[in-house]
Amino acid sequence: MAPRPGRELAKKGWKPKHPIIIVPGFVTSGLELWSGKPCAARYFRQRIWGSLSMTQSFMGDKACWLEHMALDNTTGLDPEGVRLRASEGLLGVDYFFPGYAVWAKLIEAAADMGYDTNNLIGETYDWRLSVPNMEARDNYFTRLKWRLELSLKTEGEKAVVASHSWGDNVFRNFMVWIGEDDPDWVEKHVAAYVNIAGPVLGVAKSMTSLLSGETRDTAELGLIGAFLSDNLVPRNERVKLFRTWGSAMGMLPVGGPDIWGNTTWAPDDTLEMTKQNVVKKHDVDSAVKILLKNGGPLFHDHVVKWGAVHADERSCKASKGSPEEYYYNPLKCPLPKAPSMQIYCLYGVGLPTERSYYYLNLESDKAMRKSEEESETHQQYEVRWKMDKDASGERHGGTISYGVRTSDGDGTVPLISTGVMCHKHWREKQLNPAGIRVVSREYLHEPVAAYKDLRGGPRSADHVDILGHMDVLEDILTIASGHGDDLQDKIISDVKRIADNIKLDVGCD
Repeated sequence: MAPRPGRELAKKGWKPKHPIIIVPGFVTSGLELWSGKPCAARYFRQRIWGSLSMTQSFMGDKACWLEHMALDNTTGLDPEGVRLRASEGLLGVDYFFPGYAVWAKLIEAAADMGYDTNNLIGETYDWRLSVPNMEARDNYFTRLKWRLELSLKTEGEKAVVASHSWGDNVFRNFMVWIGEDDPDWVEKHVAAYVNIAGPVLGVAKSMTSLLSGETRDTAELGLIGAFLSDNLVPRNERVKLFRTWGSAMGMLPVGGPDIWGNTTWAPDDTLEMTKQNVVKKHDVDSAVKILLKNGGPLFHDHVVKWGAVHADERSCKASKGSPEEYYYNPLKCPLPKAPSMQIYCLYGVGLPTERSYYYLNLESDKAMRKSEEESETHQQYEVRWKMDKDASGERHGGTISYGVRTSDGDGTVPLISTGVMCHKHWREKQLNPAGIRVVSREYLHEPVAAYKDLRGGPRSADHVDILGHMDVLEDILTIASGHGDDLQDKIISDVKRIADNIKLDVGCD
């Protein structure tokens, strides 16, 4: 029988105390068609992302499906005549499609302890949108504010907000956004923030999806990669789709070489790599420059508006223009003025995770120079780079497979992104002036045999499957029942050494 952590906690007499607000992650919640082209008329109010009908609509007419999944290339909002909207509530987050659980196991565990739809809420959103466009188009931050205020009024307790993956970036942006109008708002409404597998400093595979349309068959972005395979959709079509999604730009690696390493050093290099002084051809800054050049001026402007990758070194905001042009920089924006709130970072370790790549340039330097004179639209979608999938083996203390060098992480987000801020910088006064208690808890990936469970079973710490990890479920319910003070750091990785290797000037001047 599958473990039921909610029932076990209920046997101890634990009950719901704080309402739980779920903020889901990238690609793992449903999108419904509310308005579309004639080719999609039969899918009105059906999910064209996150259901079996997604496969039906895609296989029936791939061009139609891709047209509806893309955002407007210029605005990052709805294309003319097309409206997709997030499936609402717990039904929008429980299963990606029948049999593929996302938040379903937490919902079940919470119900076992006494939660229901009055105090367990899924606050879904269109995960394709950039952070500012979430508010500009759908008033998502305003609605999230109202939801938390209503929860406090009806339940009489501040909420526990649980985010997953990209949802961490969304909720941290929300806390800065709301704090600009009312610095005490988070303190009044949020008891704890639970960041599950958040790509705080970005994720390497966002670079490959935007540069060449390539993704590995791992979670989240890999869900797209498995669906949009080379045999079904050419790489230039995938690039065209991905580069309309502001969220993908928001997950580009943040912090430059100080965090992600330069051509001879990286803070998470193994001892063997350090001894051999491995020389890398490009560091993260030069890779970003290649991406921005290949994407063209419009794409460059979108990254500036919607991502923290090249944020002003002295500012919290990436842009100080209109309200639609901001993305808060995690290395510069302090945590909210909420001394009684607690932050818990829960993430998996022990899985090979994409960290860097071997690439081939498909054109000569002359052709690259010529491309700069081409039209902006043509330049934006032309793919001039591809992963060198012949690069494999053990090299210089690192593992390389099909052009990808891996490091420790949860299979999607490397440890340097999930763990470093929680373990170090968010515990220092520059970024935590209110002295918020920050707890880091790591979970070793311990899957069962595939014939027992294809997704690894109750101790899988994979990026998505961790939402069903029995210890994670117990920890979330421990926090929500008011016993969060019982949870302390649980570190089993090398994150302390990695964090200590990073010498970074954080915070606003």
